[in-house]
This record gives sequence, structure tokens and C-alpha cells, in this order.
Amino acid sequence: DGVTVREYKLKVNVHLQDPDSLVWTDMQKRGNIFSNTINLGQQKAVVLGDELFVYTSNSTAYKTSTAPDKYNWSKVNVSNLPSDVKLTSAVEYNNALYMVTESKRVFSSTNGGAWTEVTTLGDNVIVLINGFSDRLSGIGEINGKQYFNICKDGKNWEAENTADNLTLEEVPAGFPTENISTTQTNTGNGVEKVVLAGMPLANEQETIPWFSLDGKGWASLANTVYDTSCPGMVNPAIMYYGDMFYCFGGELDAIYNSITGIAWSKTETKFLLPQEFKGKGAYSIIVEPTKDKTVAPADKRDFIWVIFGGNGTKNEVWRGRLNRLGFEIQ
Repeated sequence: DGVTVREYKLKVNVHLQDPDSLVWTDMQKRGNIFSNTINLGQQKAVVLGDELFVYTSNSTAYKTSTAPDKYNWSKVNVSNLPSDVKLTSAVEYNNALYMVTESKRVFSSTNGGAWTEVTTLGDNVIVLINGFSDRLSGIGEINGKQYFNICKDGKNWEAENTADNLTLEEVPAGFPTENISTTQTNTGNGVEKVVLAGMPLANEQETIPWFSLDGKGWASLANTVYDTSCPGMVNPAIMYYGDMFYCFGGELDAIYNSITGIAWSKTETKFLLPQEFKGKGAYSIIVEPTKDKTVAPADKRDFIWVIFGGNGTKNEVWRGRLNRLGFEIQ
């Protein structure tokens, strides 16, 4: 009517950070490095609970809290890991760490320092694959052939792993058994799904992910359109992060993304690796998700840890996160 008035208050929140940018922090600037000694052998980083461990030998490791405000390294004396342990085989399951030896035995630890052999898993284990919430997937060797099996209690295989019981699914040609990286997501109807990538064969020109819904069998996500495949790379890391699959490794000069894990493209903006990463060689890559979604923004994780070292590479620690995963959601 030209007379009546109603007043409104408008509140506009403007983030000072680009929500879709991947931001990296050089952790050396936050505190001490885990070791100033350059390790000529292999080493491996793995997360157990709220701690990040870096194993540099069968007798030495270093650890730090992964909490945003508690980053500080200390040395760990490791006991009872044999000299033929494959450090790169380290995985975490059900609040314990597991490693496999060259002699195909399995060792576990609940604190990262004291290890014991899991004799009930046998002496024919090629690799253990983590990622599922309620089971470890593994590969055992029977009469020179390799078969998938699963373990739910960390001590016993679900199916009897003997030559008389060959109901297990045989490992298909091309399935990676070294430098395996896994990530967890869900199917459209909510079923848990684990996707992995590993060291491709020497003559492979692409990195082929594999997926499983139960750990008992794995299917290839091979791409028949070559120009959209993920390039072959040494020591690849795969992750489902911010509602997208990402894969990177090799010379650490690029990140590739995919909606389904089949067709891949190189990220060109925002979700990038620092120039300082390129060509460094030896590294471990770990994604530490925020398990409690109700925590305050200051306590959120979803960090991507890149730990350089081993094989003569200088030790460095970097931490990255997609900005919006640290925002408060209202």
C-alpha cells in the first residue's frame, strides 16, 4: 500500500579460503622432522589410531600424534620383527598393524612397537589388503597358485587355506601384490566397496584400479578408452576424497581424478601437488579421514599425509587437505 514497511536483516558468510583448493603444509615448519638420517633402504608410513608411524627398519620406527595441535615426533624401539619383513606391506586393521615377510609369514602389533607372529594365518601369505571395516582381504599361495581369502578376527582365515579346499577364488592375471593402496566408498545402495591400486606390471602403460564388495574376489576397473585411462606409475596412491576418486604417484608431478574409477583426467587447477614434490622418488601416502563427523572444525582431520624418505631420499613430511573438508557445516 506504499505505507506498510517490514525490515529484514541479511547475514552473508564469506569464506576466506577457496573451498575447492587443496592446500599443503610443509610440516618441517611446524616442528621437528622424524629423523635427520637418510635411509638407504625402504621405509613405510602407516596410521594406527591417532598416531602416524614411520618404519625405517625392522628395529626402528618414529611416531607422532596426528592431532592438528600435537605434531611432535618420538623414536620407537621395534621388537620381534624379522629381518626379512616387507615394510611396504604394513596395513592397519581393527586397531592393529600387520606386516608380511619375504618368507610369507604375518606379524602384528597393537602398539606399533612390540610385534608377534600370527601363526594361525600360516606361512603362505603373499599380501594383506585393508580397507574394509570388518575384514582383512589377503592372498595366500597354494601349490604355486595364488588365492583370495578373508580374515575377520585378525587371526584366522574364513575359508580353510589348504590344498584340499580350492573353493577360493584364484587371483587373476595383472592383479597387483606390491605397493598396494586402498580406499573405501559405498555403492548406490550403501554396500561397502573397496577400490585399490598397486604397482603395475613393468610393461603396463596404465594404472588399473580393482574393486571388491567382500574381499573374497576382486574385479578390474580397466578402461578400454586409452586416452582416459590413469597413466602407469610406480607406487600409486588411490583415494576417494571429497566425493571423487584421485590417484597420484610416480614422479609426483600430477594428480588424476575420476567419478567412477574408470575414466580418468588430469586435474588442471586447485587440486594440485606442490612443485616441491616433483621427482623426489621414495614416499608413503596416507589419507586420515575424520571419523567423528560431529567434531569442531579445529579438530577435523581428512588430512593427506605425504612422507618422503627411504631409498636415499631425504626425509620430509607434508600434510594436505581440501579446504572445504575443514569448514564448519551449518
